[in-house]
Amino acid sequence: MGGTLLAIVILNYNTPGLTSELVSWFVRHYPSYPLIVVDNASPDNSYIKLKDMLSQYSNVVILENDTNCGYACGNNLGVKYAIQKFNPRYVMIVNPDVRLPDGFIENMIRYLEQDSQLAMVTGIMILNGTVDFSSIAWKLPKRFDDVFLNSILLKLLYNPCKYSKLTNHSNVLPNVFYVDVIPGSCFIIRSDVFKEVGYFDEGTFLYAEERILANKVKRLGFKVGLSISDYYFHNHSSNNTSLKRGLFHLYHLYRSRLYYNIHYNSPWGYLSLPFFVGSAFVGMLEFVIVHLLRKLRKL
Repeated sequence: MGGTLLAIVILNYNTPGLTSELVSWFVRHYPSYPLIVVDNASPDNSYIKLKDMLSQYSNVVILENDTNCGYACGNNLGVKYAIQKFNPRYVMIVNPDVRLPDGFIENMIRYLEQDSQLAMVTGIMILNGTVDFSSIAWKLPKRFDDVFLNSILLKLLYNPCKYSKLTNHSNVLPNVFYVDVIPGSCFIIRSDVFKEVGYFDEGTFLYAEERILANKVKRLGFKVGLSISDYYFHNHSSNNTSLKRGLFHLYHLYRSRLYYNIHYNSPWGYLSLPFFVGSAFVGMLEFVIVHLLRKLRKL
């Protein structure tokens, strides 16, 4: 049965303006690709606003989630709908605050077409105008790695998941490197591989979705790719710096990392548990101290 080449999934939560801008850009540049927008039960009436703003686009489907079930669950709703309805060869996951240069999608699809080992691929993420080498791709955590990642100080002393340099070239693409994990903000993946790995693991609410997906892809014998010739902009807002909000995110970060270690890093997940809890407590304390120092500097 035939299908479309690509389906695009965008998960919205309280960002109808950003989502509408991105969808409009996609419609102008790729009018034949279906776009599935999932509103993750936004309390700001995003679903109604998006229905109104995007009603003129025939290739846009807007789904409303009953509850805010997180990144993995929300995206899965859109991906499963896209695969069932449009049977795409590839699926693109992209955040509302991402902006793409011309030719990005064509290049990603070409890499997947030319390298049969690649399951998913992206370009270099330019985050808020800068490139952080440790966030464009990283190694899968193993053993006690998250003990170091949980603490700001320990991570500065030793980041076990940071690539010092990229060396594992694609066999057929000189500008693409095989890496372990790429950011979840923007990537294209083979839909048959996505189905085979069971989509995103919905055991997490926020964070660690990328490493879990990469782990499952690796187990199937496929590769994850990073093109050093392509880039995209991720304009991630960090205006909300309240202590409560920060601790909320830290809680979900540590919870997701713990979930990963228990379910995908056995037996190390259980062996490292007391060290993990200790470093998570230190990380929470560090965050509170840094937050208070910033408040004091503003006085």
